[in-house]
Amino acid sequence: MKSALPFATALLLLTVGKAVGGDVPFAEPPVDVKVSNLDDIMGKIQLRHAKLWYAIQQRNWDLLDYEAKRLRDSFGNAVVYYRNIPVDYISAAAMPLVELETAAKTKDTSNLERDFMAFTAACNACHQAGGVGFIEIKLPGGSLFGNQEFLPRNTQQPPG
Repeated sequence: MKSALPFATALLLLTVGKAVGGDVPFAEPPVDVKVSNLDDIMGKIQLRHAKLWYAIQQRNWDLLDYEAKRLRDSFGNAVVYYRNIPVDYISAAAMPLVELETAAKTKDTSNLERDFMAFTAACNACHQAGGVGFIEIKLPGGSLFGNQEFLPRNTQQPPG
């Protein structure tokens, strides 16, 4: 599955053509399609990035798997709608997410933080390449989501 993802992403990009440029090289959608703004898609990704981290910290495997999949879906939408995003950046962000999905299924804690940090670094590399390096993603501090429980169901305390 790992080796097929970059090829599939490249194939997808090749089938949809090239978008026109704007202030941010990736941010100009085709004029004949109604889509979310790239900044809206990225804002959703940023929220999911934080939720992914909280799920990792609490070893909430179901939420980890869910958020990693939704993140890959959002990147897929960005690639389809903003067709000149370089495939290398999408692949670099997708690969750690695939690893995190696998870890969630097997409950493997060995590389969770490493894979999350690789995902975060891939986001920042893409921002640099897109001319928006001032948008720097980092580890979430304090929960933005006081209205969501991150501990897995039937768990009294976080794993130690």
